[in-house]
Amino acid sequence: MIDVILDTLIDIVKLLPFLFVTYLVIGWLECNAGEKWWVAITGAGKKGPIVCGVLGAIPQCGFSAISSQFYSAEIISVGTLIAVYLSTSDEMIPIMISYHAPITLMLGVLATKVVVGIVAGLAVDFVHRKFQADLDEPIEFESCGCGGGSILLTAVVYTLQISAFLLIFTFALNTLVYFVGQDVLTHLLIDSKFLAPLASGLIGLIPNCAGSVLITELYLEHVINLGTLLAGLLAAAGVGPLMLFQITEDKKKCLAIVGILYGIAVLVGIACPL
Repeated sequence: MIDVILDTLIDIVKLLPFLFVTYLVIGWLECNAGEKWWVAITGAGKKGPIVCGVLGAIPQCGFSAISSQFYSAEIISVGTLIAVYLSTSDEMIPIMISYHAPITLMLGVLATKVVVGIVAGLAVDFVHRKFQADLDEPIEFESCGCGGGSILLTAVVYTLQISAFLLIFTFALNTLVYFVGQDVLTHLLIDSKFLAPLASGLIGLIPNCAGSVLITELYLEHVINLGTLLAGLLAAAGVGPLMLFQITEDKKKCLAIVGILYGIAVLVGIACPL
């Protein structure tokens, strides 16, 4: 067990500088381009699923939460909301960068999330015939990374938070592998063509970054396959669904939206050949 603890600590320490630099870049982007993204969302109209599906892939801490507020205020359609939820990258990008994952993998997953989000969003809008309504009352843009705060401090806080998650999950994973064996664990998860995406999708629905952190790390550690990864990351909409339940009175509609999100994520995971 001493080796497990040491390996876990070494792995996390190696990731710290990459996480910190990544969050610095994300913070700078938020402060310099966040309001432009905001304007693009509110003016997207019937093209909302396309515009917001693309914007959702850009790392932004409050993107899905903002979209939930817009939907509750009838500023965007349900299809646009679904597109944002499915394309939201959450913590996937920082984790993949810190693990030195191939750029082709990261871009491929992002492209898949965006395409699935756009197609699903357009389909949902087509079925429900619910398009973007006019803005009755202006909602002010609120930046989650800068404003009166410090980009540097925000990057430090996010780095420490994600590192704490990674420390817990990495230790748990290393311990599991130590006692069970990686071959046995991998065999069980990858061979569960239907159960693994179902479980991964549920993990992705966790209303914080923990779900996407765990799923991404499991894939990078070669524990789960690509289909299971996609199921979890497509369902990982951050705090967006939680915000939706908090501010929307019609809870049945909220459940239906989350059900659509989960169902699409699992179906894509099962359909993935890898």
